[in-house]
Amino acid sequence: MITSIIACCLFTAALEIDIAPDQPLPFVYTDDPLVIELRSDTAADVTVQVKIQSAHKREVIESSYGPVRLHPNGRHWQALKDLPSERGYYTANITAAAGGVATEKTVHFCRMDRVAPTQMLPLYAQVDTEDAKAFLALSAAGITTLRIDAASPSAETQLKEALAANFKAVIFLDCGRVKEPVPLADKIAGGYASGIVRWEIDPKGSIETLGMVAEALGKAGSVVPLAITVSNAADFQALMEKQAGRYARESVLVSNAPVREEISAIRRIAESAGFEGWGIHVFSPDPGTASPKKLNPLMRLIFQNMMSGVLQTGFNANQVYDTELHESFALLAGLVHRLPNTHYSGVLALPEPVMAPVFQSSSAWMLVVWTEGDPYEATISLGAARELRLTDAMNNPAPLGEVNKGSIALTVDATPKYLSGVAGSPPGMAARQRAQELASRFSGDELFQKNLPQEMMANLSSVASKPGGETIREQWLNLVRCFPVLEEQWHTGKLPQAVAVTALADLTGLLRALCTVEEDRGQPFLEPLQDALARCKEYQSLYLTGSVATDKPHERGDWLLSEVRRLMDEAEVLAASGAKIEAVAVATLAEWRARSLEFTMLTPVAGETAPSTPASTPPSAPAEQKTAAPASESSKAESSDKASSGYEEIVHTVVKGENPSVIAKKYGVSTADFLEWNDLKKSSTMHIGQKMIVRVPVKGSDDSKEEKPKETTRKKSSSRKKR
Repeated sequence: MITSIIACCLFTAALEIDIAPDQPLPFVYTDDPLVIELRSDTAADVTVQVKIQSAHKREVIESSYGPVRLHPNGRHWQALKDLPSERGYYTANITAAAGGVATEKTVHFCRMDRVAPTQMLPLYAQVDTEDAKAFLALSAAGITTLRIDAASPSAETQLKEALAANFKAVIFLDCGRVKEPVPLADKIAGGYASGIVRWEIDPKGSIETLGMVAEALGKAGSVVPLAITVSNAADFQALMEKQAGRYARESVLVSNAPVREEISAIRRIAESAGFEGWGIHVFSPDPGTASPKKLNPLMRLIFQNMMSGVLQTGFNANQVYDTELHESFALLAGLVHRLPNTHYSGVLALPEPVMAPVFQSSSAWMLVVWTEGDPYEATISLGAARELRLTDAMNNPAPLGEVNKGSIALTVDATPKYLSGVAGSPPGMAARQRAQELASRFSGDELFQKNLPQEMMANLSSVASKPGGETIREQWLNLVRCFPVLEEQWHTGKLPQAVAVTALADLTGLLRALCTVEEDRGQPFLEPLQDALARCKEYQSLYLTGSVATDKPHERGDWLLSEVRRLMDEAEVLAASGAKIEAVAVATLAEWRARSLEFTMLTPVAGETAPSTPASTPPSAPAEQKTAAPASESSKAESSDKASSGYEEIVHTVVKGENPSVIAKKYGVSTADFLEWNDLKKSSTMHIGQKMIVRVPVKGSDDSKEEKPKETTRKKSSSRKKR
């Protein structure tokens, strides 16, 4: 008996400590208690002491329990209900003592809300592991898209597991690290097309390589966007000078610390090449380490990129999880509940280094406010805002404070606060600030001053000086009417492409900001929303009818058509949310963009061609811009058979004021034949500059007295259309 007691005292239980064992990762939902698990290889009586501290608070919360009896190789769970219930990132120090010997463990865990399937952030993460827990951590933080490096030996395994976990995939292909990029692209595109949302290609400066990869993707049936990756604007410029726009409509800036000027330079280069609406993403492998007095680097990256018009921000998954959760996980888990489905409106004018960007979703808005300087007491004007809600960065409700004369005071520090509401002053104030910035840059551009109409520049100067004045409606209407003017001058060679497309893009951004200003001013438009939308549909229909009657590429028109549709959809959503003035303004913006569609059918002058291939479908080979042959060349081409056929087929260029009957009368043919030759209907609309076939009898031939059989005519028209 004495011997067994001595042996028991000499034997020390081997204790193992775990936290949140009911979850695959140490995160705890707000409605669940924190669970601690103890395990021992032998029987033991254990007492436990727990110390927990939030990453954003100095207070340490302590709890203890025991002794509890552990059975050999058994597990004991203890739910600690008196510990913090707030969302956040925590450090837990757990000490378990048995037989006078203490076992200590420090672990990190997060308390968070459950993520709804519809919530997502404009982010994607690169995974360099096959660890299923990394996928789980990203999904729980609201990340729905993963970046897979095709050069990785485990790329295909990662891709399979990502798709099995319901992620979408972005495939990154570095042509300098892959011996045979074309077969690899073909293999991945052919086997996993349904789960891929974008290809990111680094051609290492070779436009030939980019073309071959694009051709392989096209043959494999890929219809998702192709983006070219660059490390700076100079590299992007070099690729665009080599006609990279034949294959891509998006780019990815790879930079750990992207600056707004670099992103703007890339956008300007694309616009100068004729590509309005060029998509830009940013991928930052290592945005930096956190500092107690500064905003988390990943959060700073997200907000700054959204303010610069970046579509998606990418980062390495180890920022969130690398065998353990990091603070960024908790911050993203809080952000996903506050920022989904929003767009950047502008910033509130607060003293530097305080930042206060405003993001909108219809009539709802969210203000993000932080500073990397000393704490600051900010006064935020709310106006008639309703449904106000203030939270910290983790989505914990915070006291709003007293609203005094339509304003509230907020203490701002390095941790962002989220203030949201519906209607009220913040969106309009932010939009005014943004409109003033855009109008000042526009009116001060020397190239614009030299090339654009003086009346247009005068209106821009007025907006820059007073973006919310009494005459802003008149200035807005004057500016929105400039869209068809700029489009026509570009396509007729009166305005350089670099000037026209850049001006069109800048004008769109400015006028969209002023749509929000109009809502804030509260003066309704005279016409109903449905009238503006109906006119949009008319112009869309006219374009679609006319575009099928020509074999000229019309990718510019198709892009503009999709832009009009996007604006129309946005207007209807705004109206449904109650922002009826802004809705009519956006619909009017869509209408005047739709009025420009007819000019996209014109062939741009040599050297100023429009984009030649659509972004979603990479071409099989570099394709040059097609233009209809001049009438004299067409006549020569048909000279070999006109003597035997008894007619001459010429090409007529439509000018202002002409319609099918006018042209038919001019050449002495019937309107019905003219319509049939050109595959037109009575309701079809022709466009200035459009090429039309006219078949006139050759003098002295039998056909000059008798109409050519319609069966032959139809055949000639069809063969023309195929070319």
